Amino acid sequence: MFGNLTTVEVADPYRASRLIWENLSLQGRALLNEREACSRQYEAFDWRRFRAEPESFRSKFSFAPIGAKCALRVSPIPAPLG
Repeated sequence: MFGNLTTVEVADPYRASRLIWENLSLQGRALLNEREACSRQYEAFDWRRFRAEPESFRSKFSFAPIGAKCALRVSPIPAPLG
């Protein structure tokens, strides 16, 4: 069974797992285990640059529950010019 695709914008990679869990539908939550879903960790590849320019690391997480798994796509959001 495929779920609906949900998208959230994340500025802090450490909050990604929690935001994904909080934005899942009730059906999606019923299919997944909260502890397992929130145990995934996402980090900035260049931590020094993240601390200096946190806005440049905004990402868009698109996800959908598929049975007992979750399909996930992460894409960067371009930083504003200026």
